[in-house]
Amino acid sequence: MAGQNDSKLRQFARVLLERPDADACQRCLDTLETYCVAQIAGAEAATQFPEVTFHLDTCVACAEVYAVLYETLLAPAALPEPAVYPSADIGFLPKLTEQQRAAPKLHDLSAAVAQAIQQSGRSLRLRFSQALLDLLPPPAPAQAVAFRSAGETTALFELQVSEPSELLGDILIRALPLADTQYCELLVQVTIRGQSWPDLEGVDVQLRQGDQQRQATTDAWGEVRFGNVERSSLDTIELMIEIR
Repeated sequence: MAGQNDSKLRQFARVLLERPDADACQRCLDTLETYCVAQIAGAEAATQFPEVTFHLDTCVACAEVYAVLYETLLAPAALPEPAVYPSADIGFLPKLTEQQRAAPKLHDLSAAVAQAIQQSGRSLRLRFSQALLDLLPPPAPAQAVAFRSAGETTALFELQVSEPSELLGDILIRALPLADTQYCELLVQVTIRGQSWPDLEGVDVQLRQGDQQRQATTDAWGEVRFGNVERSSLDTIELMIEIR
């Protein structure tokens, strides 16, 4: 009996002296849902997860999270099961055309970008498609500092690709409307790994759109601009970026 009491006293002293750190809290929070589910199911959670139990005894913040999570997980079990679940009315959604149904289903923007990129040596090719453009989120209002120019309006679209190759750091592509609504201006900004502004001059950027082909070289800030790009065929654009 004395040995058991000594063990409890040592445990109590450890609880009083323990000073949880951020890592200990994160480990506890990562396991907390599993811990609560085990408790609700009637399992010996304290035995299965002794470190979580000990941490909850020593950390007020995590204990408060535990109390809220436990009550949240317990609540559905106490609610009556509805006899009928209502079905969702989605009649307001636009119907897909035959062409849209036949198109490849790209549900993830990162997957669509990865599919659009081809690499060869020091060159990178990026092919646009309507499926890719449809996945782009609405662009935020333009910030003049982004391309060192004032008075820019909200872009038609904006695509940022982070670290697409071992040489390129980032690619930022923005299509800006022009007064002539038939055309837009395409701005391309690239960064090179290990280099920064204003040391980004000399990257070759080639734009292909249908039968048209244009080429430019980035300035010291890593920018090129292509004017009078046809808005009606933005989904056919190909960009070739090559580091010399």
